[in-house]
Amino acid sequence: MDIEVRISRSGVVFGDDTTRDESLQASCDLCGGAIDAVASLAKDGQGAPYACASCMRDRLEAMSVAKWRFRAAHKGGLPWGKLTS
Repeated sequence: MDIEVRISRSGVVFGDDTTRDESLQASCDLCGGAIDAVASLAKDGQGAPYACASCMRDRLEAMSVAKWRFRAAHKGGLPWGKLTS
């Protein structure tokens, strides 16, 4: 699957295609920030919404924590071992 990536002041990369556009300003549709690079989240690889690396990391971390919380509910205890006093 090809993913469209927009690079501010450089252009767009989609698969093997590169389109130079020095006037392009990439912006994240999730946080609203003007960012140096964003990637499309669309299923076909092109089109909005676009997300920056920070927003994607936040969502990946949230998924990891959510999965851990469901696994931990079955195991009980802390993930790093027992605490002793």
